[in-house]
Amino acid sequence: MAAEPVFIDTNVLVAATVETHPSHATAVALLARLIADQAPLAISAQFCREFLAVLTRQPVEGRTFSGDEALPPSRGGARPDLNHGAGDGRDANMGRETEPPLPAHRLILVEGTSDRVALETLARRRGLDRPAIVVLGGAHAVANHARRTPGGVELVALCDAREERVFRRAVARVHVCNPDLESELIRALGPERVLRIIDAEGELASFRTLQRQPAQRRRPLEAQLLRFLAGRAGNKERYARLLVEALDLDRAPAALDAALGRR
Repeated sequence: MAAEPVFIDTNVLVAATVETHPSHATAVALLARLIADQAPLAISAQFCREFLAVLTRQPVEGRTFSGDEALPPSRGGARPDLNHGAGDGRDANMGRETEPPLPAHRLILVEGTSDRVALETLARRRGLDRPAIVVLGGAHAVANHARRTPGGVELVALCDAREERVFRRAVARVHVCNPDLESELIRALGPERVLRIIDAEGELASFRTLQRQPAQRRRPLEAQLLRFLAGRAGNKERYARLLVEALDLDRAPAALDAALGRR
């Protein structure tokens, strides 16, 4: 006899989507475990519309999402069709490429969004399943999230060197970027290749302006690049994707591969 489908409520989807939600880690771990157990999951067209309305029409944990953020395109570029099956009592066929399942019973805790972007991009390039990742928003949240993670879920962490001691007090398996993610990526690519990526983004003139600042003139190129990556909102996340996409895979930072379970 086939197992009864498990309907996923709007509240669970919202918590799993919003990284700053108090129940984010619990929701991500729950979905990861259900998928790993091959539970038959279901969602109705009504829940899909509710999910979109909650994220785009009112602040959730202090922010309102755009439509693109709430329903990003799949790898194939398709977006969900929330009208398909509406009004006839059927569940919606989401009309999007099926994402690969999350790794069984495995959850990666990271400090910031750029860490998540880097891991997801590297996993995609290596042909791995999309990892289940929780963005903590700061190292000192790791103990709280670790305590709230359901039993049976393997916890793994990726952090900067300066936060290693904090992470190791809460998580057994910690992989460390030395001294941070951006430095690892700059070393793996080489500063000149990073400059070419900045140039391709149309931002080389901005970087040259930074180099001429009195506080930056005598600093090594690597230090100037780090300052540039940290100097504008969204830069770290955007360049995390661009730099990982440009990597020679045999030079990928060991900490990232280890967090994905490759080493």
